[in-house]
Amino acid sequence: MTANLLAPVGAGVLAPSISQQEYSKLFERDRLGVASITEFLSRGAVMQQGAQYGAFGNTAYALEASYSTDPGQRANNDFEQRILTLKLKQQITPQDTIYAEAVYAESSGGDLIQRYNQGPSLGVQPIEDPTLPLPGLRFKQNHDPDVYLGYHREWGPGTHTLLLGTRLNARLSVKDLFHSSFFINRENGRLVLIEPMFLNTHYRTSLEIYSGELQQIWQQPRHTTIIGSRYQTGNFRTTNSQTFPIVTEFSEFFDPDNPAAQQETKTDFERVSAYAYHSWQVFEPLILFGGLSYDWLRFPENLSAPPISSPQSERDQLSPKAGAIWRVTSNTTARAAYTRSLGGASIDQSARIEPTQVAGFNQAFRSIQPEALGGTLIGARFTTYDASLEHRFPTRTYVGLSAERLESKQSSPLGAFQANLLPPGFPPFLSSITQKLDYREESLLFTINQLLSGEWALGARYRLTDAQLKILVPDVAPGAPQAGFRPEQTLESTLHQLTLHAIYNHPSGFFAQGEAAWYAQSNRGFAIDHPGDDFWQFNLLMGIRLPGRNVELAVGVLNLQGQDYRLEPLTLYNDLPRDRTFVMRVHLNF
Repeated sequence: MTANLLAPVGAGVLAPSISQQEYSKLFERDRLGVASITEFLSRGAVMQQGAQYGAFGNTAYALEASYSTDPGQRANNDFEQRILTLKLKQQITPQDTIYAEAVYAESSGGDLIQRYNQGPSLGVQPIEDPTLPLPGLRFKQNHDPDVYLGYHREWGPGTHTLLLGTRLNARLSVKDLFHSSFFINRENGRLVLIEPMFLNTHYRTSLEIYSGELQQIWQQPRHTTIIGSRYQTGNFRTTNSQTFPIVTEFSEFFDPDNPAAQQETKTDFERVSAYAYHSWQVFEPLILFGGLSYDWLRFPENLSAPPISSPQSERDQLSPKAGAIWRVTSNTTARAAYTRSLGGASIDQSARIEPTQVAGFNQAFRSIQPEALGGTLIGARFTTYDASLEHRFPTRTYVGLSAERLESKQSSPLGAFQANLLPPGFPPFLSSITQKLDYREESLLFTINQLLSGEWALGARYRLTDAQLKILVPDVAPGAPQAGFRPEQTLESTLHQLTLHAIYNHPSGFFAQGEAAWYAQSNRGFAIDHPGDDFWQFNLLMGIRLPGRNVELAVGVLNLQGQDYRLEPLTLYNDLPRDRTFVMRVHLNF
C-alpha cells in the first residue's frame, strides 16, 4: 500500500499478479495491458488469475479477478474462492496523488485446517484423537467490499505526507456439527471438573471497521524519519446457536427442546497506534534502524470460541524496534533486527501504512502461532529476533544464512457450560475458562544457488524449524478429574526441510525444472503419539516461452512417486500433494 501511494503514476503496474520480470513493460507509460495465469491440477483444482490494466497520462488503473476451486485431498476439504479488485491512481498536480482500491471477495469450503491425521473421520470426532478431520464443518466468508482511499503530498524532495482511510466489511458463517466446547464445574473459584463435549454449532459474525492513518516522511542523504498515527473503530455483530447433535453423557443437564446456547451480541472494537521510525546511514556500508510504537487496543474477549461472551478487554504495549544492515564487503551483507508488536483482533492489521519490516525482516503478523493449534488469537504480544548473512562468490555462487526466533504470548477465554447444581433441575449456564498460550519458534535457513552458465542453474535450500507451544489452564484445582483434557501441556515439534532444484532455460524459449524435497519431523508432548514422518517428494516441470514472452505454456508432475505424509502443523509448512498430481499452466501477458 505504501509503495502504491509513493510511486508516481505509470512507474509500475498496479496489478501485483503481473510478473515483475516483465521489466520491459515498465518503460511503456501509456498503454493497455491484459494478463492471465491459469493452472490446472489433475485432482480437479483450478486457479485462474486475470488482470486488465492501463496508464494514460496522469491516470493509472488495474482491474484484477481471481477464481480458485479445489476439491481437496481428504473428505470435506474442498475450497472455492472469488476475488475482484479495482485499483485507481490519479496525479492531480505534480505534488498531489490520490489512490483508491476496492476489494470484493467470497470464499467457502469445509475443513481446511492442517491435520496430522487425514481421516476419514466418521461421526463425532473422538476426544482421544482430536487431530482427525471434521466431517460436519462448513464455512462461508465475504468481503462486501473492503475500501481503501489514499492521498500523497510531496512537499519537496524527500518530504512526503501520506493519508490512508479504509473501511473493512466482512462476514463469516460457520456450521459445525461437532464443535468442541467444555462442560465444567467450579468450587471456590477453582475448576473441579472440565470435560470436552461436542455440540451442533451455527455461528455467524460480521465486522465493520473504519481506519484512518496519517504519516509523515523526511528523507535526507543519510537520515530517513517516519512518524505516524492510526485510529481504528468499529464493531462486531455475532450470533451463536448450539444444540446437541446426539445423545451424550451431558444430555441429562440440558433441555432437548431448547438450544444449549442462543446468543446475539454487538461488541465494539477500537485501536489507537502511534509510531516513529528512523534510519541512519552511519557510513557508507552501515545503516542503523530504530523505532518505537505504542498501541492501545479495546476488543471483545471471546468471539471465536463458542459459547461467546460480550465483555470488553483492553490491552496496550510500548514496542521498541532495532535493526542494522552492514555491507561488510562489496559481495557480503549482514542484517539483524529485533522487534516487538501487538496483534489485532481480526483483519484490522491489513489496513496500515506503518512500516511492516525492520532491516528487511517482517514485524507485522496476524498470528505467529499456527491457528490449527489454538485458533485465532486477539491482542497477542509478538517478539521477533532475526539475523542473516548473504555472500556472492566470484564463481557466480550465491549463499545465504539466516536465523529467526518468533515469540507469541496470549491469554484468552474459551466458552464453556458450567453445571448448575442449585437449584436442582436448572440447565447449565454459560461460562468460560481462561487459557494461556506461549508459543516459540526458532528456525535456521541456509540457501545456495549456482549459475553454471546462461542456461543452467542449481540450488539448494535447507530449513530447520523447532517449535514449542505451552498451553496452561491456570484455574484447575489440584486432583480435579479431567476426561480427555490436560490443563497443562507442552507440545514440541522439529521439522527438517531440504529442497534441491535444477533449472534449465534454452534461448529458444524451452525451459525445464526438477525439484527434490525432503521432509523429516519429530514431535514430543502430544497426548497421542505423533512420531512425525520422513519422506521425499519429486517434482518435474517443463514448458516453452514464445518469442516476446507474451505466452508461456508449462506441464509437469508433482509428487512423482505418489508419496503421502503425516506432518504436525505445530511447525508451519505448505500443503504438499498427497498423490501423484499432473499440472498444466498457461501464462499470457499482452
